[in-house]
Amino acid sequence: MPDITMKVYDREVVGVQNRYDDVMMGRDMLCENDEMHFSDGKIYGIWSHCGGGGQAVAQLLTGKTPIIREDISVDGVRYNEKKKIEIGWMMGEGIEDGIVQMSVKDQIMQGLKKADLPFYWMDVVKKFDLTEDNLKKKLNKVGHERWRASAAIGYAHGMRLYVFPWVNYATLKESIIMGAGFGFFAKALRDIGATVIVPSDSRQILTYITDEIIDLKNPRFGDWDMLYEYMRNNDFLGKFDDDF
Repeated sequence: MPDITMKVYDREVVGVQNRYDDVMMGRDMLCENDEMHFSDGKIYGIWSHCGGGGQAVAQLLTGKTPIIREDISVDGVRYNEKKKIEIGWMMGEGIEDGIVQMSVKDQIMQGLKKADLPFYWMDVVKKFDLTEDNLKKKLNKVGHERWRASAAIGYAHGMRLYVFPWVNYATLKESIIMGAGFGFFAKALRDIGATVIVPSDSRQILTYITDEIIDLKNPRFGDWDMLYEYMRNNDFLGKFDDDF
């Protein structure tokens, strides 16, 4: 199972400087977390504001964006721009065969064949409680079940790390938790020793659904963080439904 360590820099500034030699205004703008560590069999929340680095972490760990200056190691193997992180599965997505996306069932069956796993496709369907009618559909046509179906496809492909895209409070609550049944399929993934990572701006929800929360304290959001601390210390947070 994966043992991951990573350092994340502010890509908006560092990326521009490294790629195009622009001026960086004299500072590195490293996110204040010196290092993040993810262990197997745990569910992690990454708390960040929109644009604060949560989506960058998700993209990096699933090989969706190139490593610029980040320091990432998986099971002791260090990754750089020449290595693609292939163990990460972006939740909500599937695989594509050329330009045509296959049905949920076909993606599961293809995964089992490639990964040579010792069970049948119906075992995966039952494990993730997928709706029979949705198995014939493309992933983007199955509504909120897309999250559960995506987890099932990643599982069939033998993935070890499941990372959600950054989502706001409403999407996390209404689509992932209430619509797809996060607790159910997250338990199925944790039972196999997988690591699950959920980036969001909702600290309150992350507290309930994850084992550990990692703050991405991007310096650009210092004023917002001070406001959050003030509201938490003065018992304001429980009075607002839109969460912080």
